[in-house]
Amino acid sequence: MKTILQIAKEIGVSKQAVYKRYKGKLYTEVCPYVHTERGTTYILEQGEEIIKADFLSGENGESVSVGAHTERIQDIHTEHIQDTHTDTLIQMLKNELELKNKQIEELTATIRIQAESINADRRNALAETMENIIDSGKLIEEEKPKRGFFSWLKKK
Repeated sequence: MKTILQIAKEIGVSKQAVYKRYKGKLYTEVCPYVHTERGTTYILEQGEEIIKADFLSGENGESVSVGAHTERIQDIHTEHIQDTHTDTLIQMLKNELELKNKQIEELTATIRIQAESINADRRNALAETMENIIDSGKLIEEEKPKRGFFSWLKKK
């Protein structure tokens, strides 16, 4: 929390200019961030940023020189915006990475289940083929006419 005088010194304008801007066109925006204690008005950081941004932008959005600290304030403001943007981007990327990891886990599980199913089908088919081969061998043996002990004599 800073007083109007502290903000005015940082920006490089008079206390009256900051007070006029705060009580005038910025009142509705800054009011939630203002606290008065023993006759001194304190403005929270969010309100301070609103006031500084207003002093830094002109009517057409161009930068206006308001004192020796203008460049420093612009740098701080730009750095704050970049940090916020970077943090947001990092969080979005983390969320995306978590989502992709979950998708990979789900796909891996699906592939594992399908591979087990294919292996089971192959085992069943192999077992069935083996049974058919064994059954065919039994049929061949059964189809051979059984010859008796003296059947060799009859052939001659």
